[in-house]
Amino acid sequence: MAQFEIREKLAAQSGVTETHAIAVSCSELAKAAIDVDLLQTAEGLFERSKKIREHLPHYVPTANFNPLLGLGCVRHLRAEYDEAAKLFEKVLQDREAFLGPNDEAAKLFEKVLQDREAFPGPNDEKGPRTGHALYWLGKVRVSQGKAEEGLSFFLRAKAHFRKTIGKDHPSTAPTYYKLVTHSMKLGDFEEASQLLDQAVNVYSKGSNHGPHLARCQFKRGELLIKKGNMTGALAALDLAAQMRQKLRPHDPRQAGELRESDFDDLIDYWPR
Repeated sequence: MAQFEIREKLAAQSGVTETHAIAVSCSELAKAAIDVDLLQTAEGLFERSKKIREHLPHYVPTANFNPLLGLGCVRHLRAEYDEAAKLFEKVLQDREAFLGPNDEAAKLFEKVLQDREAFPGPNDEKGPRTGHALYWLGKVRVSQGKAEEGLSFFLRAKAHFRKTIGKDHPSTAPTYYKLVTHSMKLGDFEEASQLLDQAVNVYSKGSNHGPHLARCQFKRGELLIKKGNMTGALAALDLAAQMRQKLRPHDPRQAGELRESDFDDLIDYWPR
């Protein structure tokens, strides 16, 4: 907040109150507001960021990636899934228009409009932003009960992230985790185990990924239950509970009382 206020004062002194720096600060403050459930505040800040960007010289639609993605997340949290999907689809449409017809975003926007048919083609290589839009659209579809459509977006997001930022990037790891659940539903426990190992491998390389590692450990316990290894499952779930208790020392609940949502709550909304 202090940095934002400094930027606003400097902008006011210069006589220019709508700057790119202020737009960026609005988006960053909005993200923080979401993390503490101040959705109306976040919405206002994202709208302000969007408006400022649209009035800057040399504006192009892709400049609104962050505020549009943020507004979509606000709608998702409010369970306004259709509106959230429209915003994420607009992000993909804007990137297609800017990056050209070979962009994977173009293929996926056509997929959304034409019965969600899959189209082959390379991902764009302009960075991870398209991957983030695909990931969030996947989350919306899952929330709408459209698991298969959600899966297709998670798969595209994974492929995009792996191509643009690498298989071991922290932004890639959540796609592995999302796909574990789908593999378990299909009974493909080997694939689920490999995906879970990939996620753990990424998170183990950082010093601030304790919440993700605890959630992965809980998921491993669930996977072992599916595989019929009850001894291993109980050990994994006990370890997950211990890991969680270190992060939430005032919560005394043990393994048998915890659910996946209790581990989701350990993680910030954005990479959840």
